[in-house]
Amino acid sequence: MAFGAFDDCYDPTSEDKYSIRTEVHNKPCILEFLDSNREMGFAAKWELRMRESDATMLVYSVSSRKSFELITELWKEIKTLKTQMGLWEPFQICLVGNKIDLEHPRVVSTEEGRALAAKLGCGFEECSTRTSFNVEKAPYDLVRKIKTYRDNQRIRFIELQKQTLKDKERRLERKAKWRNVFSLSRTSHLFK
Repeated sequence: MAFGAFDDCYDPTSEDKYSIRTEVHNKPCILEFLDSNREMGFAAKWELRMRESDATMLVYSVSSRKSFELITELWKEIKTLKTQMGLWEPFQICLVGNKIDLEHPRVVSTEEGRALAAKLGCGFEECSTRTSFNVEKAPYDLVRKIKTYRDNQRIRFIELQKQTLKDKERRLERKAKWRNVFSLSRTSHLFK
């Protein structure tokens, strides 16, 4: 199944991987998506993908309380895994409520979704894959956050390099000054 396409025969117990070419901040990039169901025997693959990924969307159905209640458990597992790797800070998560187009009774309100996202410290969106409403917003927002984080890290690294170079130049100037002082004191001693 391709990104942005809806398939009535979609099997959520399988694992789909797809990618799209796009532009973020006017730069070309490739987004890879893995649609994985951790609960259906894909736990090992899921953990491997979490280790490799920069971001994730935790998706629940607004018509399923159970899927919503699993989100906190998944978030804790991801946080533990990424913290062990030292990569929790840059990792980005967005909570996504899906199936807002369904006529079935909604059991998870938008306010509940927003409240959980605020509690977990992540972004929040609602969408409908059937109608393609708001489907692209969450992944593109995640990519923008990752890019912004990396750009900021690059800027910090460059600033740190500049500061290190300035510190090195100051040390060299001090050494040169002290060499001149010692050199002058030795020369003045010779003229006495």
